[in-house]
Amino acid sequence: MSSIFQQLKQRRIVQIVASYVVSGWVVMEVVGALVERGILPELAYRLVLVLFLGGLAAALVLGWYHGEKGEQQATRTEIVILALIALGTLYSGVGVFRSERAAARAELALAQGSLDLRRVAVLYFRDQSRTGDLGYLTDGLTESLIERLGQVSGLTVISTSGSARVRDTDLPLDSIGSLLSAGLLVDGFAERVGGDVRVTVSLVDGDGGAELRRATVRRSAEEVLELKDELTEEVVGLLRGALGTEISLRQSRAGTTNTQAWATFLRAQRMRRDAENLRRSRDFDGFLTGMAAADSLFVASAVMDQGWPQPVIYRAVLASRLGGLWSAEDPARARTHMEDALRHVDLALVLDPRSALGHQLRGTIQYRRWALGLAGGPTEAAMVFEEAREGLEQATSLDPSLASAWNTLSVLYSQIPDNVQAKLAATRALEADQFLLEAEDVLVRLYATSYDLEQFRDAIRYCDEGHRLYPSNPTFTECGLWLMAAPLGLDPSVDEAWSLVDAHLALVPEEARERARIQDQLVVAAVLARAQLPDSARAVISRAQAPRSVDPELELLGVEALAHLALGDPAAAVARLRVYLTASPEHRTGWRWSSHWWWRPLQADPEFRRLIGS
Repeated sequence: MSSIFQQLKQRRIVQIVASYVVSGWVVMEVVGALVERGILPELAYRLVLVLFLGGLAAALVLGWYHGEKGEQQATRTEIVILALIALGTLYSGVGVFRSERAAARAELALAQGSLDLRRVAVLYFRDQSRTGDLGYLTDGLTESLIERLGQVSGLTVISTSGSARVRDTDLPLDSIGSLLSAGLLVDGFAERVGGDVRVTVSLVDGDGGAELRRATVRRSAEEVLELKDELTEEVVGLLRGALGTEISLRQSRAGTTNTQAWATFLRAQRMRRDAENLRRSRDFDGFLTGMAAADSLFVASAVMDQGWPQPVIYRAVLASRLGGLWSAEDPARARTHMEDALRHVDLALVLDPRSALGHQLRGTIQYRRWALGLAGGPTEAAMVFEEAREGLEQATSLDPSLASAWNTLSVLYSQIPDNVQAKLAATRALEADQFLLEAEDVLVRLYATSYDLEQFRDAIRYCDEGHRLYPSNPTFTECGLWLMAAPLGLDPSVDEAWSLVDAHLALVPEEARERARIQDQLVVAAVLARAQLPDSARAVISRAQAPRSVDPELELLGVEALAHLALGDPAAAVARLRVYLTASPEHRTGWRWSSHWWWRPLQADPEFRRLIGS
């Protein structure tokens, strides 16, 4: 080992490679900056990265053979190695180029296609196992997918007999799409991987035959037959999301015939998605840079077609997103972003006054300004809230299929509070969400509004459904606790309650975990009270005291008051509310939860009425 290190030192390989890396890094930074400003396509950066890595390998080889004396005759071995590196680099570069070009062509072809994307053909999946013994699975999965996708409102799915017509055919996929008049094809195969079975599913453009999406599902061989229904549901979930996204993509093309503007818009969308991925990986600086680059591309797209509102709308989306992120840390900066968002969306509505998306976005921006405290004084805040409602109601009137607009309306109605309208809006959101793009948020709203209306059977159903579909969402674990704390909810189970606390805290981000832990303990105290264990409940309450650093506005005292009410101690509940509302007097006026069924035992209490100002 020491001999190798000695040779590396003698041949000065470290110095050679370090010099190369520094030079390459400078080149990549320059190219990256040009890509971010929209001057060069993203493909340029990926190609430069491939060349950089290939050059790094070549630098290592050249350093090894020529680093010791500066000049040596090239050996046959060295030439062969360098040739292989060059071929590998060329192959990788061509692969990146083809992949990028294929993705761009697929997006453009999808937007320009003539076949209806809502007409779907599920092709019979292929058995690609060596022994050919997975035919039972591929046939069963194909027919299950046809049946389940046929239940998705808004889709027309080719029947099994129609799919059987093209089974085992050598026709290209675009010819199959034309033959079946299907805008989207679902293709797939099953294979064995070790002791598992892997199913690969592709979503294919029926017009051009380009693959749009690909996903895989893997199960142990012993589970496949028993879990075929679950496998079908998982694949359907993947496809519904992809279908909704691709249909939205084609719809967004409406309004422009400028291919260059559309292609630039697509680049901006990809850059926006990449920036959001950086945000999720906690690269905030990269996120901000990516968002600025995406905004520049939206500007370029809008300049290319000045009558097309879509790029302007998405400039408003970006500005609103930034406003929400800066609201706590820098309210002045957040207000500026929100004002920019309103200016963009107002311009878009001038271009298209009947844009349902534009009205939805304006209503959403105004609601976020109100909810984040960025709307100024009480008079301006009330006006902004009303404008939010008007915008969202106008959007759903123009296009009742806007699930996200219905969902935001549900949140808005719950602030009034009008829980009946809130649940109706959430129900409309679920009905409108044909492809389950908003289902996670909608199920949260349906659970919450059902709980607030004391419709516990519905609340339990939505809580269970949310947990089944979105097990990593902490709300769908926490809801079990709140349902056990409700007088007419789930039967109280102390062991299950503590298990739910552990499961919930495991899903909560670390920075919010301490507050969640104290709140969960207070809810468990209410469960203990319902289970006729008052001493245990009081002991838990005494332990669950949050310092001001964890609960600066003392809002957890409201949860503690609920636990005291479950114990049948209204005086203690009022005492805790007095401390809370004294510490946060701004919460007194119009306290929206004062009429909630939680506080029913206190409605006749004069001190409670005085505290809430009624």
